[in-house]
Amino acid sequence: MKYPNSVHSVPNNVLDALKFAARTGFVSQGLWKRKFSCGTNTWKNRQLKKLIAMDIFKNYLKIEHNQFYKIGASGHSLARKLGIKPVSSPLSNQILHDVLIYEAVFSLCENGYVHDWMTEAQLKSGALLDSEDWSRQMKIPDATLLANIKGQQRTIAIEYERTQKTAWRIKETLRAYSGFTQFPLVIVICDDEVIRQSYLKSLRQMNDSNLNKRIGFAMVDGWILKPEQQPIQMLDRTYCLNDILLR
Repeated sequence: MKYPNSVHSVPNNVLDALKFAARTGFVSQGLWKRKFSCGTNTWKNRQLKKLIAMDIFKNYLKIEHNQFYKIGASGHSLARKLGIKPVSSPLSNQILHDVLIYEAVFSLCENGYVHDWMTEAQLKSGALLDSEDWSRQMKIPDATLLANIKGQQRTIAIEYERTQKTAWRIKETLRAYSGFTQFPLVIVICDDEVIRQSYLKSLRQMNDSNLNKRIGFAMVDGWILKPEQQPIQMLDRTYCLNDILLR
């Protein structure tokens, strides 16, 4: 595949970055340097500047010393050639929530623990929500992961809680997943221990045996660094994703 109005082919690392941004609505400068670009730091910056000049990507937001980019007009042209429909970019008050989830999920996929994944924006905009099972789901996950669990392709739901919620809202979230058994595992990523303990307390009060065996809680600090090794606490046990996911 060639760049629009150019004889030069698009390298795979640029296509990979474009595919990520099409899922999420953004790509961070940090992720570009860590995962998509290669060579010296000078070359990484130079290539990114060229992509911006070509309108493959465009400046979007700068938050907490991290620059975020979204897909530009030429990037949308490439996405159409790939058969991809990019999602809308998240608002500034949502992007830090999203980046912590999706960059870790991308790492799981890159390391072979996850075969495919979808963002909340993809789930809301896709035909998946038109299916009979999804029409009954009141809570759309922040992300879903397709992974091999005990030899079967199963879908894992991911939720990220950055702020403390009332007990009523926590129970509403838990009830939303209780009857939706498409997810054999629901992982709630918690920003601090207070949030995790609030969820565990509500889960004990609800005493829902169907949900108790499917939902676990992890801390965001470990999720960011090594999601496959982050302990996931359930009511009766603790495990890590690399204990149950086959690569």
